[in-house]
Amino acid sequence: MTSNIESIRNDLKKAYDIRESVLTIMREFHIDNYHKERAAINGNSMLSDEGKSHKLSKLRDKTEVETMQALYDMDRTYKQAVISAGISAERELSKPLPKVDEFKQQFFDYNMQEVKANVQFALTTKTAVEALQKLSDVNDRALAKQAAVNVLALSKEILANATNEERLQVNKQLNSLYTKLMSKAQSEHAAEAKRVVEETKRLLQFSLVSPILVNALGEISKDLGSYANKPSEYMAVKGDFIKKVNTTF
Repeated sequence: MTSNIESIRNDLKKAYDIRESVLTIMREFHIDNYHKERAAINGNSMLSDEGKSHKLSKLRDKTEVETMQALYDMDRTYKQAVISAGISAERELSKPLPKVDEFKQQFFDYNMQEVKANVQFALTTKTAVEALQKLSDVNDRALAKQAAVNVLALSKEILANATNEERLQVNKQLNSLYTKLMSKAQSEHAAEAKRVVEETKRLLQFSLVSPILVNALGEISKDLGSYANKPSEYMAVKGDFIKKVNTTF
């Protein structure tokens, strides 16, 4: 059975594979074919100039529709893969914490009470921070989250009692402890999932067709260049034209 993180990686790989294949597919199966067929028509001595013009017009229309259909399919599959990866990554980050063993919870609560007392009755800021640092040994994910919440609450008291000279250093120490505990509370793949969430946002802004390829397609037809990175819009705007071309061939 495929795990959530494996599903995320598979979706991302699919998206990147599509990105990397666009240029090759467009050139080999669309642009090159168009040029070959165009050359064959121009080189056909049996055709009149009017006949050549008619065939070239039909070839251009056919190539435009077939190319935009291919771009539409790739764009749709690409976005579906990216969005799927993003959703799965968000799901990975929102996984519930595992239930804590009752004995472990009781032991943690006992130690937490001791830490709170040591912080509250500490004679100096240094000893208060040292008392809180004992929570750094917590390794259970759920307990680490509980410890982090307590660190956040107790830090306010410690910082309120710190001198101006102490505050900057103490703030760094407490922030480091909180970050460490929150890191322990995360799932095994949380860091990767966070990167994927940000990556998918960037990938959805990415244009599949490069400027150079857009220019090459634009040499076949104006609309190919105009709609190369907007295939869904092309399908909506030129529906009647597409039907007409498809029924002709």
